[in-house]
Amino acid sequence: MSRARIALLAVALAAVLVRVWVVLDAGDAPFWTVPIVDEIAYMQMSERVVLGQDPPHGAYYMTPGYAWFLAALVAMGAQLPAVKSVQLALGVLNAVLVFALARRFFDTRVGVVAGLLWAVAPTVLLHEILILKPTLTVFLALLALWLVAREGAGRLAWGVAGLLLGAAATVRGEMLVVGLALVVGALLAARRGIRLAPAGGAAPLVGLVAILAVVAVPTAQNHARGGGLVVIAYSGGPNFYIGNHERADGSYLPLRPGRSDAMVEEDDAVRLAREQSPLALDAAGVSRFWWRQGLDWWAREPADAFVLTVKKAVLLWGAWEGNDVHSLPIAGRWITALHNPLVRPWLIFPLALAGLVFLRPWRRGWPLVVFLLASWISLIPFFVFERFRIPMMAAATVLAAAVVVRAFDAWREGRRQTVIAGVLATGAAAGLLALPSVPRDESALHVNVGSMLLQQSRWEEALREFDAVRRDAPGAKRVEINRATALDRLGRHQEALRALATAMEALYAEARGTGRPPVEELTYCHELAGDIERRRGRLDEAARQYEAALGLAPGHPRVRQKLGALRRGP
Repeated sequence: MSRARIALLAVALAAVLVRVWVVLDAGDAPFWTVPIVDEIAYMQMSERVVLGQDPPHGAYYMTPGYAWFLAALVAMGAQLPAVKSVQLALGVLNAVLVFALARRFFDTRVGVVAGLLWAVAPTVLLHEILILKPTLTVFLALLALWLVAREGAGRLAWGVAGLLLGAAATVRGEMLVVGLALVVGALLAARRGIRLAPAGGAAPLVGLVAILAVVAVPTAQNHARGGGLVVIAYSGGPNFYIGNHERADGSYLPLRPGRSDAMVEEDDAVRLAREQSPLALDAAGVSRFWWRQGLDWWAREPADAFVLTVKKAVLLWGAWEGNDVHSLPIAGRWITALHNPLVRPWLIFPLALAGLVFLRPWRRGWPLVVFLLASWISLIPFFVFERFRIPMMAAATVLAAAVVVRAFDAWREGRRQTVIAGVLATGAAAGLLALPSVPRDESALHVNVGSMLLQQSRWEEALREFDAVRRDAPGAKRVEINRATALDRLGRHQEALRALATAMEALYAEARGTGRPPVEELTYCHELAGDIERRRGRLDEAARQYEAALGLAPGHPRVRQKLGALRRGP
């Protein structure tokens, strides 16, 4: 067996063993069997696909490719956590693809280092066990890159790669920019006759046609269903606004404070746009509205907009990790493999930049460079989430591995001053890249974990998560609703009622200030208060709470039933 095959098998085996370790640890993790927030939204979207239901507003708000993937798995009988096992298997393939690409652009040793780095990267592992898009995106994109990153890649290779890149774009919209950039790069490479050029200019054009053909599928569906001319999905406008307005800081800030749940973000985007626009807006109009809002801010405050854009550009290379559904420290309480402090953005991205500067792979590795830079540029207009830059991290890992191997060789050859200078320069770059950051607020992450624990009837553990939010973020009064639920289940009814009173006071104050009462939350508070009062034998107070709930949601069948039963008596 050749050394290259032995190396490939070693990388694959390491990736498998790490993921087995993750699965063994994940058994008690609340997020292994219970989806939360965006995960629920993707699963609900896949259910609509299975049932053949149109999107609520005539067009896809979230890119549909991942929902199609989930729907296919469900059709084959896969449920949680089997879906996550499939993603872990894709994670092994991704490690192999990182190895193969690093070997193609550099050599086998770089391939081994790159593959092992990817196999153990905590950010990668975390997203493989969440119902989120990065793992599938990376697989499709890297497989396409592997097909075209060889000397004389022909029409067939580019056609298949185009289909894969188009599919990746239906999973994450910015991959459309990456696909188009690879086509342009290939055309330039063919014209100049540099290494890894395609077999003639027609091959990349076949890839372009394939990309556009796949992207045309959701675009045509959006138009046919009455959403207007929406390319893939219409969340681009809201996402652009989230990253470009007077309060934007480079991270995700929901359109309405406290409503970061993906399941409500679409409704908020549509409702707010239609409230503020004199025109009747379809989904395409909603997206255009938010694009205009962001661009208007650029016109009003060009200096602030420019500074923020530079900040986002640096954040994407830096040590700051934009927390999403979970964070590594919180998830690491259950999964030991996530504790690895080394294979993280603070190390990988500065090493990748060092690779761009010192190794200068512009000619021999132009597909990798195009992939990396196009991934970066495509994200800058929006905002920074850790999962958004995982495809970018895949390319960065290859360059980082090359730098490590070349530095090792230089050290052994006695060029130690060169290595030390390179280390110092990379360290300085890492320090500068670490300067831009956004204040972290992990309260939402504790709420996510607590909510999953509630669903598993782990009341004491859930209450500890909610109490952590109460301690660290005293202004987050909505957490009192979650606390009340846990306290009620623990039989601490008086404390539950006090928590509900605190929550309702804050919610009604918000309603007076905004003119938009949070109906769902207030209805739930009154219903739960009514349930507790009924169990305590205070029937008049229970009836008053149920009536208050019906005043907010007159057609609520469960509350109407409870009130009717209360009035009929035993």
